[in-house]
Amino acid sequence: MGSVNSLLADANALLLEGRYLQALKLTEQMVDVKGGQLQKVLYVQLYAYNALQYLEESFETAKKLSKFNLKSKKNLLEFACLYTLLGKSKQARKYLQAALKLAPKDNLLAIELGLTFEHEGNNESALKFYQQVAQRCLGQNTISYANLNAFNRMAGIGDLSDKQRIFLRDLLDTKALEKSTACQIMFILAKDARFSGDIDNDIRWLLTANQLAGQIESEKGLRWTKGKSEKFTRELKEVFDRPCPEWLEVKGRGDIQPIFILAMPRSGTTLIEQILGAHSDVGNTGESMAMQVALVKSISKLGLSKYSGENAMLHNVTLLDNVGLEKVADSYASYCRLLTNKRVYTDKNLSNVKWVGLLANLFSKAKFIHVVRDPLDSCTSLMQQNLQNIPYSTNPKHTLLEYAEYRKQMDYWRDLYPDRVYYIEYEKLVSNPETELKLIFKFLGLTWDDRVLDFSSRENSVRTPSGGQVRQGLNVRSVQKWHKYKVLIQPAIDCLEGELSWLKCD
Repeated sequence: MGSVNSLLADANALLLEGRYLQALKLTEQMVDVKGGQLQKVLYVQLYAYNALQYLEESFETAKKLSKFNLKSKKNLLEFACLYTLLGKSKQARKYLQAALKLAPKDNLLAIELGLTFEHEGNNESALKFYQQVAQRCLGQNTISYANLNAFNRMAGIGDLSDKQRIFLRDLLDTKALEKSTACQIMFILAKDARFSGDIDNDIRWLLTANQLAGQIESEKGLRWTKGKSEKFTRELKEVFDRPCPEWLEVKGRGDIQPIFILAMPRSGTTLIEQILGAHSDVGNTGESMAMQVALVKSISKLGLSKYSGENAMLHNVTLLDNVGLEKVADSYASYCRLLTNKRVYTDKNLSNVKWVGLLANLFSKAKFIHVVRDPLDSCTSLMQQNLQNIPYSTNPKHTLLEYAEYRKQMDYWRDLYPDRVYYIEYEKLVSNPETELKLIFKFLGLTWDDRVLDFSSRENSVRTPSGGQVRQGLNVRSVQKWHKYKVLIQPAIDCLEGELSWLKCD
């Protein structure tokens, strides 16, 4: 075993490379360390656990680290990160403010501070921090990808100045500009044009931005194919071939009632989450990683990674015995307890669509709400965001084909669990909210609460791209918006008229 200092250097290098599990493995070798070295080991662990979103481990590590003097910027930043993940923006802001005192010109800290205000709907305070970053960037006549987030947030609030627009456009003429930075600038300029009502320039920038984003994805090997998507749907049906598959004979927990909100991205799940969370008996866990973390930890600890490849997790989960499955349920529940103290709560992690069959068996009172939105509106909204981690989102036809596969998966779950899966149409919800919401609460077995109609006045933290929209309350402004963007999504329109005509909305 190398010296502690050598191991710490290696662990920190692994953190920078994004190899968090390997960094944690190294810390296991650093036994009997004390004082300053222990503080450094705990920092590595907290950084890694935060990045992996292992909240229980993060929380316990933070308690140990808090016994030391937290006067370093990096320690304060990790505490802020933990509280952000826990949805506690005020506590996160306290640590960010302390860190900013140590590094007053740190742009990352300023942006993160601005986000804590914006997530609470306080755009005025958020803008003060974003503008500080923008002014420093203009003064240096350069920008990093991370600092672009300040301009992106300002564009979303409608606060870009002419000078800042010119600065961004001039940057696009810089020969050495990285593709990812150029792509983000284009999305920012599109958002700015959209906010001012200039749809022509919005579309012009979006066409160029999505084309470049598609190139970047291809270079990274992040290619979406129809065959891969169809293969996943087939394998999902094979693994979950009946309501209670042979490998899944486990007694479900009935002490909690998770409400899983599912949909294609940009379909209104944040809206549903905020409405349900306004009910006095319902908590929110946001886009919780609880299920993914519970599965990864349970399978890896038991050494059950028999299958490999794209859909490995889907098959490896079938190797868990009853004890392993109960540990998954317990781990999920413990994770969510850090996010809410309510017995009934929402979970809007969209990747839970693949685990509906598992969740329905692990939690006997679990319910699933599927938000259905006009496929062309969903396609338009996806292409308005820089979502390079979602490969199909840059191509309108691919987006519609993925929408179709997603719909097949949800239709399959509804056939298996007709009493536990509920479809709500986004368009009906925003047009006739009280009627539609009463049907949802009846399905959930919850009494009506008038406060749900005043959900936009909630003071909780909303961290998704839709945060600003849900603060505006229910409206029909986003219904049928695709008509303005026909040029952008024409391949999707053609697809809907052809092979996917069954997806058409009435």
